[in-house]
Formats: sequence, structure tokens, C-alpha cells
Amino acid sequence: MLAQALLAGLPLVLIAATIFVVHSLARVVLLVSWAVAAIVGARAAAQLFQLMLAERRGAVQSGH
Repeated sequence: MLAQALLAGLPLVLIAATIFVVHSLARVVLLVSWAVAAIVGARAAAQLFQLMLAERRGAVQSGH
């Protein structure tokens, strides 16, 4: 009787475990993508800042 009850509930347990694993993987993928976006954004901001500084130095040196 107990074995039948356990076997009857087994598909639900497998479905729940699959949903949990997929959700956990999706969370990891989301965190990694946010980290990559932050790194790419920070590098772009640093390049823009360096470009602004170079333009300002050029303007100061040329007397503008």
C-alpha cells in the first residue's frame, strides 16, 4: 500500500525536481548575464571617460 502511494506520487516529485533545477539554472544564467552586462558597461564608460579626457587635454594644449 505504501509502495503504491509512493509510486503514484513519483511523477509529481520528478516534475517538481525538474522545475526546481530549471529555475535554479535560469537564476544562474540571469546573474551571469547581469555580471557580463555590468562589466561591458563599465568598460564602455571607462573608454568614454578616457576619450573625454583626451579631448579636454587636446583643447587645453591647443589653447581653446
